[in-house]
Amino acid sequence: MKRRIVFVFFLTLLTVFVGIGAQPVGEQVPDLVSLDVYSTNAFHGRLEAGGNPGAALLGSYIRHYREQNPHMIMLDAGNALQGTAVSTFFDGKPVIEFFNLAGYDALNIGNHEFDWKAGELKRIFADARAPYLGANIITRNGKPVDFAQPYTIIERDGVSVGIIGLIDPAHFDAIAASSLDNIAFVDAAAVAQFYSSLLREQGVDIIILLAMVPGMTDEHGTAKGNLIELARSVPQADAVIGSLHNNVAAIVDGKPVVLAWRYGEKLGHINLVFDRVSRKVVSSSVELIDVVGNPLGLKEDQAIAAMLASYVDILKEENSKPIGYVDQDLVRGSGETAIGNWIVDAMNESAGSQIAFTNPGGIRADLKAGEITGDAIYKICPFPNTIVTTRMDGALLLRFLEQCAEKRPIPISGLRFGFDRSLPVGSQVVFAELMDGTPILPDETYTVTTNSFLKDGKDGYTVLAENTDWVDSAVLMRDAMTQYVLR
Repeated sequence: MKRRIVFVFFLTLLTVFVGIGAQPVGEQVPDLVSLDVYSTNAFHGRLEAGGNPGAALLGSYIRHYREQNPHMIMLDAGNALQGTAVSTFFDGKPVIEFFNLAGYDALNIGNHEFDWKAGELKRIFADARAPYLGANIITRNGKPVDFAQPYTIIERDGVSVGIIGLIDPAHFDAIAASSLDNIAFVDAAAVAQFYSSLLREQGVDIIILLAMVPGMTDEHGTAKGNLIELARSVPQADAVIGSLHNNVAAIVDGKPVVLAWRYGEKLGHINLVFDRVSRKVVSSSVELIDVVGNPLGLKEDQAIAAMLASYVDILKEENSKPIGYVDQDLVRGSGETAIGNWIVDAMNESAGSQIAFTNPGGIRADLKAGEITGDAIYKICPFPNTIVTTRMDGALLLRFLEQCAEKRPIPISGLRFGFDRSLPVGSQVVFAELMDGTPILPDETYTVTTNSFLKDGKDGYTVLAENTDWVDSAVLMRDAMTQYVLR
């Protein structure tokens, strides 16, 4: 079925996209062209400086390298818009304005772009001057999506560069089902091979894969992961750029592969030397460039700083007001944590349910001792997840607790349970009871609350997807947290 969808989509696109060839080269033009490609990834809305460089300083670094080489290409590999109050509140618009001011040439779609529903992305992306790419993101009937194009072609110094956008299909299960209505992710390598061949047939000189695909460098300096496998699977590609929270700068099967950490703290830099005579890349190099710490001693870009200030000022008055106080740090971690327990208590109170739980991966910041502000709440819970509630039978609830015992416990309010991992899988829960000591019984029914992401069986808690009676309250988790503090 997956192959059928891909081929239908390919045939559709063949009738839509028109290729361009390399420009004629006169005798006066040098045979070798040096092309510099810079990239960011996993920016996550980190517009303001604070641990990370911030958009204004990052923009200065981009301008610095563009002044050295006006023909450079600037790309982002995905997961840029979501992650901070100033970005999320304005639906990513200030990040897109930063991309415009910094002169980005192409933008890839990451899984966190789907923290907004697919139907909203066309509107959100509309202000971007650079195209949003997603070659292997299609509708379930094999048609192109209306918010992205599969590739773009850029001309630099008479050389044509095709950039193909991709996302790892493994990210599909990390996205709330409600955001993916009628959307499918198909095999990234197969799609990349198809479009690479198509672009070569059209005479495109250089092909770059811009991919929301993870990679890493191990303690021995060896690059590993799906990003490396993608590079090996697409021999037609000349360079590969990835995204997630890791560092990669490697030559894989003769092609440079880069992944530049996160939050704009580094720039990826690939240099490709193209021979006009052989029509091939004849040499290449790759490196990571530090922006954090400002090693070049650059000043912030004033146009970007002014743009950002206009958004920050709108939020500042409301979000900086103290709404409560906490007398100790509440710190994130895997499994059950103090901050997680505080969040699920807020969810339980908001929904008026007996039991509430959430996923630790959705808790994105610690809560420091002292005043609690709206901005702090946003940093803890930047995702637009809502509170959902159901009446769940005890048998399914006990199976969910068995899955927690097998994987890892998660923050739960209104219930306590114990487990013994030396027992067989599926029989590890030794007790489960409400906080008043009432045991959880298979034939009883309980009101249960979670978030709109976890209800679909995400993060491996697949049992929850078996329940089809979730009711979405439309109350954002962070709004429930705010009201819980105010009470």
